[in-house]
Order: sequence, then C-alpha cells, then structure tokens
Amino acid sequence: MANTHKHFLNYRAKLNLSNTTFNSLKTAQSSVQKQLEKYFASKPNYQVRQFKVQGSKSINTLIRKQGDTVDIDFGIYFYPKPNVQPATLIEQVYKALYGMRHTYAPIRKNKCVRVSYSDTSKIHIDVPIFYLEKLRGERNPQLATRDRWVESDATEFENWYKGKRKGNTQLTQIIRYLKGWADSQSVEMPKGVAMTVLASKYFCSHERDDIAFLETLKAINDALKDDFICLMPAKPYDDLLRKITVGKKRNDFFERLKAIIHDGDYAVKIKNEDIAYQKWKIHLGKHF
Repeated sequence: MANTHKHFLNYRAKLNLSNTTFNSLKTAQSSVQKQLEKYFASKPNYQVRQFKVQGSKSINTLIRKQGDTVDIDFGIYFYPKPNVQPATLIEQVYKALYGMRHTYAPIRKNKCVRVSYSDTSKIHIDVPIFYLEKLRGERNPQLATRDRWVESDATEFENWYKGKRKGNTQLTQIIRYLKGWADSQSVEMPKGVAMTVLASKYFCSHERDDIAFLETLKAINDALKDDFICLMPAKPYDDLLRKITVGKKRNDFFERLKAIIHDGDYAVKIKNEDIAYQKWKIHLGKHF
C-alpha cells in the first residue's frame, strides 16, 4: 500500500506563504489601518474602537492559492453606532481607502471593501465594517451590508474553532488541504469558511495525513448526501453552502468530491507510490 504522507507534508509546506509575501501582507494591513485611523480621526461622528484580523489568518488556516494570491479579512469596529445607514458607512470606508490606492481603486462589495495591491504582490485585504452594541460583555457586533445590518461575530467563530481544534493539531492541516483542493477546481466550490466548518465537524484523524484527508472527505460526502447544508456555528448562523445548494453548482461539487475520493482510495491501496502521488496531484493542483 502506497504511503503518500510525505507528499502531503511537502504540500503543507508549499501552501505556506513565503516570508516575502507574509511581510508584504503585514505591511499592507498596517497601511490600511493607518489610513482608516487618519481618515476617521477628523470625523467625530464615526468613532473607531478597534481593528481585528478575522478568518483564516486568525485561526492559522491561510493558504497560498493557485494564482499565488493571498487575502485576509481585517475588520474595523465602530462604537457607538454611527447615525447613518450601513450602505453609507461602507461608502465612508471606501472613501477612506480610496485615498491610499496605488494601482487599483478599492472595490465596494456587499459585506466589505476590498483593497487590492499590485500584480506583483497579489494581496487582497477585505475590510468588513461593524459597529458594537456594547464595549464589554456581549458586544454583539453588527456587520454593515448594502441593505441592512447583520449580526456577525468573528470572535464567537474563533472560539468555536479552537474548541474543535483542541487536541486535534492535525485538523488545521486537513482544512488547508481542503482549501487547496477547492482552490484548484475550475467550478465554484464552497468558500474557505465552509471548508473549515465541514472539516471541523467531520474530521477523521490518522497518523498519516493522506488517510486522514481521505477519510475526512468521505465523512463530508456522507453527511452532505443526507443533508446538503453547512450552518455557520456563530452569528449569523447562516447556511455556508447556500450559493451552491441546487442545480448544476451542487452537481459539480459532488462530482469533484466523488472524483477525489475515488482516486484517493486508489492512491492509498496501490503499491506504486509514484502513481499514488499522481492520482492526488490531479486534484490538488500545482502546489502538490
């Protein structure tokens, strides 16, 4: 039986950001924060209380993508609630970040403002915008979207994930493999947060990463066949698969999932390690 554990360890290393990219990301994040602080310092009706790195960077599941791009979520929090509509608050953050652009203008998205850097660095920083109902205790962050405020608590999600990860150090790597697999596909796949939740719920440990990854894929497939849903385990408790829940997108996802499970089964059973490696590489892309 082929053992491709070492190939997964190599894949793990290749999914890491280079030191240059990591330092560029750190510099970009600092620049965004300074620009926002400068802009809102002269606007007494907008009181910035904090900034917070969210998502994959905060839980160490950040990966280098197929196009060598990297993105992070860097939230800005206001208190008290600005006396404006959420769309207006998004526009204010857009105006603030427009002042620092280099090659590209910021992009207004439904739940954030995106800052994109040059083709050389390939860095995106998404800035979700919140107000806090309280400064202590249950602060109940409210996220600005184009048409309404939405409860959204990054800290609640991080605490949930830490509870799942406790005693399961391998879980972080399985999530990164799943995200790498999704990123290498030519069809729309679940977002990174969905992969994180699915892996955390259906994680199967093993001393070998190739087998742990395969068994986790099987467990996810079995669960989603019965009930195609993945609820966010923190506010706003929404379905993270809602964009691919019906029709062709759902079928495409299951086809990709069944294909990697089929070839993964073959890879762990065949004796030839080179053939096993090639089977995994078909699905995991250039970084594998």
